[in-house]
Amino acid sequence: MISFESLPFDKAITFFRDRTILTPGKYAHLSAEAKAKAFTVSGVTRMDVLTDIHGAIDRAIAEGTTFADFKKDMRQTMTRRGWEGLSPYRLETIFRTNIQAAYQAGHCQRQMEVVDSHPYWQYVAVMDSRTRPAHAVMNGRTLRHDDSFWSTSYPPNGFNCRCTVRALTKGEISRERLPIEEDAPGIADPGFAGNPGQSYRTDVIAWEKAHRAPEAITGAFVASMVESSPRKAAFSSWIDEIVKDGKARGATSVVGWMDLATMKYLEGENIAIASPVIIADDRGMLHAARTAKRLRGNALTPEELKMLPDIVANAEAILWDTQDPALLYVVTDRDRKIKVVTRVNYRLKGAPEPVNIVATAGRVLRENLTGGRYKLIRGKL
Repeated sequence: MISFESLPFDKAITFFRDRTILTPGKYAHLSAEAKAKAFTVSGVTRMDVLTDIHGAIDRAIAEGTTFADFKKDMRQTMTRRGWEGLSPYRLETIFRTNIQAAYQAGHCQRQMEVVDSHPYWQYVAVMDSRTRPAHAVMNGRTLRHDDSFWSTSYPPNGFNCRCTVRALTKGEISRERLPIEEDAPGIADPGFAGNPGQSYRTDVIAWEKAHRAPEAITGAFVASMVESSPRKAAFSSWIDEIVKDGKARGATSVVGWMDLATMKYLEGENIAIASPVIIADDRGMLHAARTAKRLRGNALTPEELKMLPDIVANAEAILWDTQDPALLYVVTDRDRKIKVVTRVNYRLKGAPEPVNIVATAGRVLRENLTGGRYKLIRGKL
C-alpha cells in the first residue's frame, strides 16, 4: 500500500508553486483543465492580497508550518495592506483546502508512477461527524486507477475535504477480499470536479482503454478525439491565458493526437510511443511567439497559435527529424510553411510517464525542410 504520509514534499511544493494567481473573475472563465493549474480566493479581487495569500500557503507547504503560524502571518500581512476581508474561518478554509489539494496532487503523481505494481485505488474518508455523506459512501470502495471516477473525484472533493486514496496491489486486493467497482458516480462539489494531479492524464487513460480494442475502433476513437470541438475551445482559451500572463509556470494543455500511421512509422524506427496524446506547455508557446522570432517574421501570432490543434490534425505533411529527433507537422502559409515541432517520449518535469510535447512552432521556407535530414512519414511538401 502507498500511504499518504509517504508523499515527498517536493511534489506538493512544485504543484502549488506552479499555480497561476488569478482574480475570481478570470478564474471563472477557465476550462476545468486550466483551473487545476490556477489559484484564486473567492471574494478577493486584489492581486496584491492574492499574491500574499499564495506566498503564505507556499511557505506553509515548504516549511511544514501550522495553521496558527499561517493565520499569524496573514494577519500581519492584512494589517500591512490595510485590508481586513478574511475572517479566521475563511483563512482556515483557504489554508486547509489548498494544503490538501497540493498534497493530494503530489500523492496522485506518486501513485501514477507505480500503477504497474499498484493498479488499484481505494477511496479513504475520515469517517467522523464532519465527513460529507457522499464521501462517507465512497469510503473503502476500490476502483482501477484508470477508472473515469478518478478524473473527476480524486480528493479533495470540496472545501476542507480530508479524504485521500490508497494504492493497492493485486495481492492486497485478494487478501482483503475487496470487490473492484466500475464507474462510480462522481462526488465532487462544484468547482472541485477535476484531478489536478493528472491534468492531461485523462486523455492518456482514454488511450490506454481504446488501445485494447480492435484497430478499426482505436482509429475511429483517435479521429473523434482529434476533431473534438470542446478540446479546441479549451486550447484556445489556454493560449489567451498564457499570452496575457507572459510567464512560464509549467501549465500544459492537450494539442491533439498522433495518428496510428505515424505511431507505426516510429515503431519501425524502434521508437515505442507511450501514448498518442500531444501536449503543449506554456514555456514552448511563449518561445514560439517570442519577440526575436517575430522580428525575423517567423513567429506565430497568438491567434495562429490557437490553430495548433487544427495544424496537427490536418497537416499536409508529417516529417521525422533524424538529427534532432522530433516530429514536424507542416502546413502551407502563403510563401512559407508552418511547422509544429513535437518531441516524442519527452520527460516533462512532474509527469508520471514520457509525453509528446510541442517544443516550438513557426514559419520556415520549404527548402529548409528538404534534404537528407528529414524523412517524410506521410503527405507532401
